[in-house]
Amino acid sequence: MKTKKELFKDVYNQFMRINNKMNILQRIPMDYGSGESLHLSEVHTIEAIAENDGTHMAELAKVLGVTRGAIMQMAGKLEKKGFIEKFREEDNNKLVYFKLTAKGHSTYRGHQKYHQDMNNRIFSYLKNISIGEIESSSSMLDKVEEYMNRYVREKTSLSRKRPKG
Repeated sequence: MKTKKELFKDVYNQFMRINNKMNILQRIPMDYGSGESLHLSEVHTIEAIAENDGTHMAELAKVLGVTRGAIMQMAGKLEKKGFIEKFREEDNNKLVYFKLTAKGHSTYRGHQKYHQDMNNRIFSYLKNISIGEIESSSSMLDKVEEYMNRYVREKTSLSRKRPKG
């Protein structure tokens, strides 16, 4: 029988293999109905704009867990491709907001359908797993995510304190 530490190592290795496969998928551009292939980061930005209507740049960065600079760079790409529009409100010229174009809405709906289809396939594949197993897995992943959030905050704060050059 394996020890708790050995089981955790097995789960960690499995998680890393799944993560590596997700990273591979993220690098494969896909067409979600617009006639143009997009990377997952682009589609997730479109999704975040669709699901957080009226969101300005800083809020969108928080939703996606990236910097404002990353949002501006991605928004520039998506605007150039015709998926989003940037705008400012008349009474507050400082904040940059985003909204989807018709092409962006079409892509958002296509991405939602893609997730629905993928979730249905995974659910069908895992149909014999009990609710208790799902709850246990979810609880463990919550704890891993909580730890990773702290670890990332620690590493990013350390990297900001290091002198450049």
